[in-house]
Amino acid sequence: MMEILRLAVTGAKRNGRRFGMYGEEPANYPEIAAALVGRGSTPSVSTPQARSAP
Repeated sequence: MMEILRLAVTGAKRNGRRFGMYGEEPANYPEIAAALVGRGSTPSVSTPQARSAP
């Protein structure tokens, strides 16, 4: 997965495009968020996890 993200970010930068990730992955997996930021990704947006009613 990390290689796919690397290719997406570098491809976007090479073509003058922005790359960002939306959803729960950056919140649930901090290593993904760190890798994206380290590669120069544009900001990501995380959504809070859904909670079931008690």
